[in-house]
Amino acid sequence: MLTIGRIARLFGITAKTLRHYEGLGLFVPARVDAWSAYRYYTPEQLPQLANILRLRSIGMPLEAIRELGDMKSAGFAERLTAALTEHSERLKRQLEEDRSALAATEDLMLNLTQRNFAMMKTRVVELPAFRLIGLELEDGKIESIGPMWDRFCSRCAEIVGNEAGVAYGACIGEPGGKFRYLAGVRVAEDAPVPDGMTSWVVPAQKYAIFVHRGPYKDMGNTVRDVYAKGLPENGLTTVEGIDLERYEFARCPMPDGPETEVDLYAPVA
Repeated sequence: MLTIGRIARLFGITAKTLRHYEGLGLFVPARVDAWSAYRYYTPEQLPQLANILRLRSIGMPLEAIRELGDMKSAGFAERLTAALTEHSERLKRQLEEDRSALAATEDLMLNLTQRNFAMMKTRVVELPAFRLIGLELEDGKIESIGPMWDRFCSRCAEIVGNEAGVAYGACIGEPGGKFRYLAGVRVAEDAPVPDGMTSWVVPAQKYAIFVHRGPYKDMGNTVRDVYAKGLPENGLTTVEGIDLERYEFARCPMPDGPETEVDLYAPVA
């Protein structure tokens, strides 16, 4: 018979691993000495251990291997085929998740680099008061802003006398972390408001303008960088006011494109 130490050396594993397999009922010694507790295995058991280690090498969970039972038991080949099929599907799902995570990681690395460069430059402007007409966010949820923009773009032609090729996102913070948001266009003071739309007046304000470069979905990261890094680096102090996003359609032909640019207006003292 073979001792646990010899089995461990033969297969390049540890005695601790073999005792763990024993505890799971996965690979049990043929005999355990009652006095010394030494564990002994027979040569006939070696194919079973080799199969266990082969399945572990492809990442099959120990519980799934244990459920296969002994290689010599009836139906083992069918159970093994089913287990390998299930494991293959699990690996495919994991691979797809890993690919998505890798793509997201690379996008984040690229966007961080782009934002770091963007934060180096800003310009300060004094804007007079002006009027916006558009759709206002109804449920106060950030994830609803994109669909609202889609609805607004389909109705934009209803607004008379708007600034050609330009749209604005306007955001007002409210107590308790709430906010109001309008997707709209700049219009004359007497422009009529289409049904279902609303009108805001943006008061005269000094703004620091930063540029977001990249997909719209990453704009929230740039906005956070503006307040955490961009304003302090440029010696600017934020004040309460309406935050603005200015979309020039010529600069953002593709919402998810890496070359898309949006001007972000942060109110400053």
